[in-house]
Amino acid sequence: MNPDHRLVPASDTAIRPRRARASWPATVAVACLAVLVAACGRDDEPAAAPVASAPPPTAVGGVTQVAPPQPGWLIDTSVVTTLPKATLEAAAAAQGWTAFLGPARCDVTLHAIFHPTTGPKGEPTDASGAVMVPSGAGCPGPYPLLSYSRGTDLDRSRSMTTPDDRETQAVAAFFAARGWVVVASDYLGYARSTFPYHPYLHAESEARSGIDALRAARTLLLRLGVAESGRLAVVGYSQGGHAALAIERAIERDRPEGVYAPVATGAMSGPYDLAETLTEGAQLLPLLTVPVGSSGTARSALLRLGDVLGTSAAELLQGGSQLGTVLRANSVIGWRPAAPVLLCGGARDPTVPFANTTRAAADFSARGATVTVLDVEQDAVLRVGLPPAGAPLEQLGSYHQGLVPPRCFAATRDRLLEPLR
Repeated sequence: MNPDHRLVPASDTAIRPRRARASWPATVAVACLAVLVAACGRDDEPAAAPVASAPPPTAVGGVTQVAPPQPGWLIDTSVVTTLPKATLEAAAAAQGWTAFLGPARCDVTLHAIFHPTTGPKGEPTDASGAVMVPSGAGCPGPYPLLSYSRGTDLDRSRSMTTPDDRETQAVAAFFAARGWVVVASDYLGYARSTFPYHPYLHAESEARSGIDALRAARTLLLRLGVAESGRLAVVGYSQGGHAALAIERAIERDRPEGVYAPVATGAMSGPYDLAETLTEGAQLLPLLTVPVGSSGTARSALLRLGDVLGTSAAELLQGGSQLGTVLRANSVIGWRPAAPVLLCGGARDPTVPFANTTRAAADFSARGATVTVLDVEQDAVLRVGLPPAGAPLEQLGSYHQGLVPPRCFAATRDRLLEPLR
């Protein structure tokens, strides 16, 4: 949820920004306004398009089989590069991930995809993303699918198809190099998407772009002759943790055509309960003095707010009731996940409060879901190398972006996903 969320090396002790950053409270406030702008619209805007229901799935050999999507789900695709095992391991070593990674089993070919999807109001648009396909003698198929949702970044040109992007490298090394076909959406408004802004933390559009990326990926796999195992896991970090739960909820609720029901979801360090997150760390009124720079998300939220709602930002922020309603609507708690859920994070996270994790777990458990909480601080293996207890805040600068991700990636892969693949 950091405004420039790119994974940093675990050895870094502070984030070294390339652009001006707002404080976390201001960042959350900007995000909340972006959610509000996405969720509210004019009366003459089209309603959200219904999600097509799939035909009843069939079970073959104990695995639920879902018919492949129609060819129209993929506009175009290209091969970006192939990352051999040695390259992935070298990149991981340079980032300080080796202790948690384990040996790579597969080479990974990185494909770019561009596909149709819909915006927050159901308006037709498009999005891009990456598909990471494993291969090699020690990595036979059929392969399970893994939907990955990334962290926040204000750089709207960024894409998960960039081979030297740290988050791309981490996902390829931890998951694709272990035999998962990874499908990573760039989100609306990023990379090749022609949508004019990114509807930050808008749950339904996050879910739709992730689901439509899965459809496009399955179309690509069919063309490539890559065999699928029929299993899908949903994973995400930071903003992506919020998106992962939104994707699982939408799939289980709507049974969209051409998409498998998830076997598990791993949500990591995400802002799941938006209304409570706001009251924990953000004061809205100072937002009016925050310089928004060139951020498409922040600028769009501020400039469109009065036009969309017919009111001023100051009036909205002072009232707050409409904002609270929208934040609650875009929280990803308050339902019962059918698939097992692992919520991983760190108790000292200065970017997204760990209370999001404990509240989400309590909510899901009370509804009868199978949910596990993993605090890297309390795990004998994962806490090795973390800053000492009582370390000042300035020593936790890379905690959310650098220290927690490899630990949660490894735990999600080995403790949640591998037993279910």
